[in-house]
Parts: sequence; C-alpha cells; structure tokens
Amino acid sequence: MKKLIIIVLFIFSGCSSPHFDIIINNGKIADGSGSKLFSANIYIKNGKIIEIGNLPNALGDKVLDAQDLIIAPGFIDMHTHAERRSLEFPTVENYLQQGVTTIVGGNCGGSPFPINDFMEKTVQKGIGPNLALLIGHNTVRKEVMGTENRLATNKEIDEMQSIIQSAMNEGAFGMSTGLKYIPGAYSNTEEVIALASTVSKNMGIYATHMREEGIGLIKSVKEAIDIGRKANLPVQISHHKAVGKTMWGNSIKTLELIEEANAEGIKVTADQYPYTATSTGLT
Repeated sequence: MKKLIIIVLFIFSGCSSPHFDIIINNGKIADGSGSKLFSANIYIKNGKIIEIGNLPNALGDKVLDAQDLIIAPGFIDMHTHAERRSLEFPTVENYLQQGVTTIVGGNCGGSPFPINDFMEKTVQKGIGPNLALLIGHNTVRKEVMGTENRLATNKEIDEMQSIIQSAMNEGAFGMSTGLKYIPGAYSNTEEVIALASTVSKNMGIYATHMREEGIGLIKSVKEAIDIGRKANLPVQISHHKAVGKTMWGNSIKTLELIEEANAEGIKVTADQYPYTATSTGLT
C-alpha cells in the first residue's frame, strides 16, 4: 500500500505545470558567449531567468512571442556621458530602446562631484538603465588645483588621492582621464599613476581619453598601458581611433600593443564608436 501511494503521488507531481511570471517563446537566443544563435524559450520568475529550453506544460502570467526576433542579454555601453542629462531625463530611453541596460558615465576625465550627492539624487529621481560612474581626473584636479598649468606637488597629489578614495568609497567603479583636456593635459604620467594606484587598491578600473589620437597615438597607447602596468589595474582605452589620414593604418600597431600587454598580464581593452566623426565640448 505504501508503494502504491508513493507511485501515485509521484505521477501527480510529475504532471504539475510549472508556473512563471514571464515566458518568452520562439526566439533566437544570443547568450553572450560567442556561440551561434539557437532556438529556445525563456522562463522568468521573480526577475530572474529560471530556465532556457522547452517546457511544454509551462504556464506564465505573461507570454511573449519572439518569433523572428533575437533575444540577447542587455548591452553594456562602456563610454557614455549620459549622466550629464540623466537627472533631467531619468528614463534614459534612447539607450534602453537600443538594448543598452547598463551605462558607464563619468568618462573623459569629467564626472559628477561629489559622487555620493549625484547618486542620492539619481536614486530619488529613478533611472532607466543600470548606471556605473567613474570619478574624473579633471574634476578632481580642478577641486585641488583649479586649472593651473603646472605639475602637481606631492601635497596636491595626496589631496587628489584622498578625494579619489572617498569617491571609490561612495561607489565609483574607477577613474577616467581626459588627458587631451584642461587641466588633465597639464599632468604628467607619474601623477596619473599615483592616482590610479589609489583606484587599484579599491579594485577599480582606469578609463582614458588619451593625450593624443593623431600624431602622438602610439606614444599615448604606450602611456596608457604603462599606467596600467605600474598602478596594477585594468585599462580601458576610450573611443580608440587613428585620427587624420596620415595616421590611418596605425591601429594595426596599437592593437598589437594591446595584445602584447594582455599577454604580459595587463588587462587592456578598448571601445570604439561606429561612425567617422568626433564631437567635444566648446570652452
């Protein structure tokens, strides 16, 4: 009798239909691994993907048909300045409509300051995508030195390191530089290494708008790599390109430098935008 009861219970439990909040059917899935697209359904509960496959008896509060569509993880945009307008337009809808679900702000050496004040306002307003902020080198340098055209003293470097440490404590993911812009252009490599070392101690990254993307491109890439090497942290080269017709083709050399750095154990990556123009602020 006990055996019969167990078998019957097993049969009934096996026939129960799993229930999900959302089911996405019939899509082609790009899972982010680099593998080929494959067909499957996606089952979501409590905001998490529970299953990818085919559950014939599954029920969902909401069922979406993704026939002829591609389903992919949200994209991460490593180089944005969206935080400049995100308090005014908190949905940041232009990114969401392109499938970007995480944006990185505070690039090119300029960032909100203090980080904590900006984040508190962002939480109050709400924001559409996830937001990761970098602390800007130019922003920090202005706080300590204004726009003076000179090298920083040891005391001033200490002050900048203190500000950067506070920013990391407040949630910054790393530091950005805009070494083409004032006042970052007045700094030397040693200053950046010293500040990046503080970021490194907090497991942050270093993102750089390099000193030159034209005639001085090769030297600038080498500087970025050297900062990563000596400060011991990952390097992200922003909007990598070779500016000017005389420089076309030099990306072959810069990519070789990046590959060599990675082989050495220095994590160096680069982002790139898909158009043939640049833009910047007017001062």
